Amino acid sequence: MRPGETVTTSVLRLLKNEVSLNVDEKFNLPRIRTICTHSYVWGMRKQLPEENGTSDLVCMMSVELTKEEAESIKELDKNEYSSHRWVHPQNVVLGKWDDETPQDFHPALKKGCLNLLAMWKWDELNILLQKRESVGDKEIVDK
Repeated sequence: MRPGETVTTSVLRLLKNEVSLNVDEKFNLPRIRTICTHSYVWGMRKQLPEENGTSDLVCMMSVELTKEEAESIKELDKNEYSSHRWVHPQNVVLGKWDDETPQDFHPALKKGCLNLLAMWKWDELNILLQKRESVGDKEIVDK
């Protein structure tokens, strides 16, 4: 994030610069949502000097992409990323790329994915509550 920039403006800029997606802010704000905000303090870091540690404020956001947008992401900024792939948030939480291949994801990414899964469940519950008279309490409780 840059000084004076909102979180949403930062997301739109990063989408454009890092994955070549131009998302029109005026028409697409409902597609951009805050998942969570966390503060992390680490005793060590990879950047020099490693022993100084770091303090990070993480604002994790989600962007709902269309199928066409997702398929258009072929290459990320080579200065930032060595590779990329789509991974379901549940697999990130479980520490695996797919059903079998283990992966050691960063704890902040795991926490964010856990929050994203919770947000999706919350959305499901809200939809059921809005339709409460037609679905009944049992279906809501079962979710």
